[in-house]
Amino acid sequence: MSNTDEFNDQDPDFEADDEFIEEDLQQTVKRLKTEMKALKKERQEYLEGWQRSKADYINREQEMKDETDKVRKRTRQALLEEFLTISDSFESAMSNKEVWESVPANWRTGIEYIAKQLNTIFENNQLAQIPVTLHAEPDHATQEILKEESVTDESLHHKVIGVGRSGWKIGNTVVRPAQVIIGNYQQ
Repeated sequence: MSNTDEFNDQDPDFEADDEFIEEDLQQTVKRLKTEMKALKKERQEYLEGWQRSKADYINREQEMKDETDKVRKRTRQALLEEFLTISDSFESAMSNKEVWESVPANWRTGIEYIAKQLNTIFENNQLAQIPVTLHAEPDHATQEILKEESVTDESLHHKVIGVGRSGWKIGNTVVRPAQVIIGNYQQ
């Protein structure tokens, strides 16, 4: 027998030390489990916070893109509205057939070409003229009444009898309503 064996065998507190060590280990394990549970909870909170931040960032990025698109759309629409006054001038110049036919042919051809270029710009930007049906009820969603004119035909009462200014829309959005003239029948 070695001296340590003799010492351990003779030590009356040896078993008590084993119990003490086992009890100390159990407390340490319990403490570590508690700390690990707290760390897992903290990790989960950090993960959820990071996920919320990431979602907020993605949402904000999308909001900024949407806002930029809206600004771009409004700017494009405002610019196109400015061009509509030029279109109105072309339309007015070419609407009086008698005067228009008296203008030299080469000059008319040039003006018509420029008007077509302007219309191509409108088409490329999805700007379309609002159709107006004569002798029909005015469409208050796309037309505004410019004036009333007396008519002798009762069937034309409160019906569109002319167009004062063309209306325009982009998709279903009215950029500028058509101005129409309606008949007013009075006996």
